[in-house]
Amino acid sequence: MSELELTEYLEIIIFIKNKCTNEICLNKKIKTELDFYNKYSFLEKFNRKFKCKEFFEENEVDNKVYQQIVKLLCPNIDLAPINKKKKIKNFCEEMFIILIFVYLFSNEFYIMYKYHSKLQDKSLTEIYTTQRNSINNLSDEVDNLNVMNNNIEESINNRTLTSKITDLENEAVDQNNTYSSLNLFLTTTISEYNSKLQQIDNIITNGDVYIDNVPTISQYPNYPSGCESISLLILLKYAGVNVTAEQIVAKLSTSARPYYVSSDRYGNDPEVYFIGNPSDIDGFGVYEKPIISVALNFKSDIKNITGSSLDDVLKVVMQGHPVQVWAAMDGISTYYAYTWTDELTGKTISYPAEFHSLVIVGFNQYQIITSDPSAGEIKYFDRYYFENSFDFFGRRAIYYE
Repeated sequence: MSELELTEYLEIIIFIKNKCTNEICLNKKIKTELDFYNKYSFLEKFNRKFKCKEFFEENEVDNKVYQQIVKLLCPNIDLAPINKKKKIKNFCEEMFIILIFVYLFSNEFYIMYKYHSKLQDKSLTEIYTTQRNSINNLSDEVDNLNVMNNNIEESINNRTLTSKITDLENEAVDQNNTYSSLNLFLTTTISEYNSKLQQIDNIITNGDVYIDNVPTISQYPNYPSGCESISLLILLKYAGVNVTAEQIVAKLSTSARPYYVSSDRYGNDPEVYFIGNPSDIDGFGVYEKPIISVALNFKSDIKNITGSSLDDVLKVVMQGHPVQVWAAMDGISTYYAYTWTDELTGKTISYPAEFHSLVIVGFNQYQIITSDPSAGEIKYFDRYYFENSFDFFGRRAIYYE
């Protein structure tokens, strides 16, 4: 704290003391003794050393003055326990120090003092009222500023919200445009796809498709009942794989022909084994799963489309892939020639008549064109009857991609 500030604060204390002295009914002697503070350079001493005790020690003050100071500071205090001059003097010193520190930090009295010094012609009440009005006006201004600030924030928020809404609307428009473009693209693509499907359907129904350079290989004389192995050999040869019929047959799992026990016939399942021996004239046959297992030994990309309709098989042929299928050797028969009980599972095995496997290499509106191992050449079958036979055999078909 600078000397100027300290001096101002001490003047405030004297100002407050004088105001209090004038307003309290003290006898003339007490007022005179209180005025003693100023006469003996209290302000200067306090300003220099900041010690009240020194003032009281150097200046003899009547005990009644101390008592009046104590009553002034603490109106409700009982003076009987501290009636001795030394005790009341010490108490007064302590209370006066407290008074000084309280007023040192009293901004309101500081304001009162400043206005009292500058405006001697105005009363304390007028100064206080003026200040209070100023404070109230300042408070109103603060409130107005807060309102303005809130309005500005609300405006900013509204602008931000409006901007966000505009951005969302623009985004929605962009998404709608994108959706429209995608929808148009999909509509066009679907239309083109349907058109191509129609073309394919027209070709399958009325067209003429033939795959050139598919080999023709006879199953005779070495494998009179081995049409499945020879048809696989045709696929592998067309795919450029160097393999022989003997190598294929050597990989094939076989089992004995069906046999009788009393009047009951037993055997194995052609879904698992070749029934009999493909080298024998009286061998039976085998379905696609064991043939696929053999095919994987020579080329891995064998595809099984068993369950597909004949039209779906012909779509694969249109793509240039010969397809091995199972159907009647005569392309017509649709009945079972034999039945027996699987000796391992107890399942009833129904074995079709004219059991055969061959390779479709083309078709037209009325015919299915095949590389037929039983003939060792290209052979044509009636499309209607061949489809019935193909369905009867379970729509079994495989090809190399």
